[in-house]
Amino acid sequence: MSRLADHHIEELQQAAQEGYATHNEDGSIVEEGEGTWRVGLVGATYADLVMAFGEPMESGDISTNFEWYIKFDDGTIATVYDYNMLTPSFVAMDWHVGGRDGHAAALVASAILRAV
Repeated sequence: MSRLADHHIEELQQAAQEGYATHNEDGSIVEEGEGTWRVGLVGATYADLVMAFGEPMESGDISTNFEWYIKFDDGTIATVYDYNMLTPSFVAMDWHVGGRDGHAAALVASAILRAV
């Protein structure tokens, strides 16, 4: 699994150019996010994620509390979620990043860095 520190500078610079929409702007992104899997982790606080991606969806799944669904301009779909946390955490922690390849994790990390 990859973490922010593992990504190459060039990939983060390229990712910084990407715009995105979230489930808050387009509900169909949730359907597009179905079937993603964990492709990395990103260290952030709950407030960082809200600043970057808006309010999360409350999960209907017992294994997560909060989820964000993001579609980047290049078509990459990413999800961010707190897997297996018994109670919601609002402090800095490693959040799971879902996608179909590791590029999703770089895009999420870059979006958070731009927002905070």
